Amino acid sequence: MNTGLLLHDDTRAALETYIAAPAQAVLLQGVEGVGRSILARELAAQLLSIAPERLEQHAYVRIVEPDGTSINIAPVRELASFVALRVPGSAVIARVIIICDADTMTREAQNALLKLLEEPPERTVLLLTASHPKQLLPTILSRLQKVSVRLPAAEAVKQYLVGQGHAAADVDRAWLLCGGSMARALSLLQPDSEGSTSELALVRSVLAADQFTRLTLIDSELKDKQRAREFVRTVSAVASSSMNRPAQEEKVVLRWQKVLSAAYTAEQALGKNANTKLVLTELMLNL
Repeated sequence: MNTGLLLHDDTRAALETYIAAPAQAVLLQGVEGVGRSILARELAAQLLSIAPERLEQHAYVRIVEPDGTSINIAPVRELASFVALRVPGSAVIARVIIICDADTMTREAQNALLKLLEEPPERTVLLLTASHPKQLLPTILSRLQKVSVRLPAAEAVKQYLVGQGHAAADVDRAWLLCGGSMARALSLLQPDSEGSTSELALVRSVLAADQFTRLTLIDSELKDKQRAREFVRTVSAVASSSMNRPAQEEKVVLRWQKVLSAAYTAEQALGKNANTKLVLTELMLNL
């Protein structure tokens, strides 16, 4: 696949296989921040034989994205009118629909999409992206060709970022904090990125502190809800990175697994707007 994106070899091979014989509906699945939506746009442009920067203005391209945290039925229902339009020319693929974060579709929206997948329009490709594909209806998943968008090896990513002009020390710190998210790593490397160093220092001090000290930090350092969320994400990133270091004793790996599990539980709870202080208290007691 012709792209300037940094891709895992397995992902590149899967995409090249797909382009050689494109199915009408494909799911690009991978973790948050791995670049699924960007890749979907580049893939769409290649299928239509146009430059990626022209995609948004193309008459026969529709891009559906979450409105806030979900995709409701309205934009999905509108696709029926879009695919009813006659597409001029004789190109094998002349129309593309991209649904970003398809796993955020409501049940009603998914049922509306299912009708489209059951009778796919001619010369049309649907590209879906998802980080949690199991949230899609089984009847939708069964109609999609899956391509796993995997993150390249850490060293390959670091070399790429250093090659983009970033200092090696900054890249190492960003990679430690990003939890494997390329998008977050790039964000942390921006000149105006604030707080990454201080968050890392706070997490390290919390992990080294006794339980009483950890609990006191909730009311002193983590009163702000946004900072609390950032703290939890950083704990998760540090645990994930530390757990995968080579040649570690089993008890060390198990400790990081425990920290990662506690951070994941806290992140899920905060995502559901649970009481921040209660969530942080539970997290601190389980570190």
